[in-house]
Amino acid sequence: MEEIWKPIEGYENYYEISNKGRLRSVDRVVQDKNGVKMPIKGRLIKCGTCQGYKIYNLYKGGKYKSVRIHRLVAQAFIPNPENKSDVNHKDFDRSNNCVENLEWTTRQENCKWSSENYSKCRLGRKIPHGRYKENLKRKMHHIHKKGDKYGHTYYQFVINKDKKVITKSFKNLDDAISYRDKFFEEIGGA
Repeated sequence: MEEIWKPIEGYENYYEISNKGRLRSVDRVVQDKNGVKMPIKGRLIKCGTCQGYKIYNLYKGGKYKSVRIHRLVAQAFIPNPENKSDVNHKDFDRSNNCVENLEWTTRQENCKWSSENYSKCRLGRKIPHGRYKENLKRKMHHIHKKGDKYGHTYYQFVINKDKKVITKSFKNLDDAISYRDKFFEEIGGA
């Protein structure tokens, strides 16, 4: 796939975003305090991460703005005629910001899609949350891959429910997923 660059809305003469999820600054001329004009060469910008999402700090007019890269890619390359609010990573990999891996969704569609496709998650990643029952709305569940000080690996199912955290540990991922599915069947979800 050829890399295509587009200007970022509101930062047209400062930054560009690519369909592969990379950000670069644009060649420009700036004026210092003394009125001297200096050329600035554009370059690729390194990103940080926040909760697994790639983020960038955009700078303009003396102010920084922190943005998630997947939103920039979606805004630049994916039409959103229905004005949906969320951007979904189809493969659950928050660091994969290629345009083919992203889609606009509503919050409800995103949660539903995540709960129906949880088995595609990779080991060691949080399994996305969904809405299962009225009392679990906006609550999060996930399965962690953990290790103890002796080098043993185990998996933990964690759910926040009614201001309590329920945690159960398993020796393998299949047992954790099976327990999670039974848990939600019992409360009438999934």
